[in-house]
Amino acid sequence: MKQTLLILCASVFTFINAQNALNIVIFAEDGDPFFVYANGIKQNAEAQSNVRVTGLAPNVSLRIEFANKTLPVIKQNTYDLALGMEHTFKIKRTRKQ
Repeated sequence: MKQTLLILCASVFTFINAQNALNIVIFAEDGDPFFVYANGIKQNAEAQSNVRVTGLAPNVSLRIEFANKTLPVIKQNTYDLALGMEHTFKIKRTRKQ
């Protein structure tokens, strides 16, 4: 009986903890390679045009730095993203006159 109760509690605890994080995928529509910083921590060692970041909290401060230094740095704060989900962000270049 004790062993069954212990296994049940461990399963519930594991399920609850699995839902406390989220994943994001960021990709550049034009294929420009970039680095992602989540809460000030660099997430990819080499510049890529598609980056997946796992195990984040729902409130994240993102900074995107392109390998091509002529492109501007992008800063974005996210709030209340759904836990246990994977969210996708697309970087799209706009033409300003």
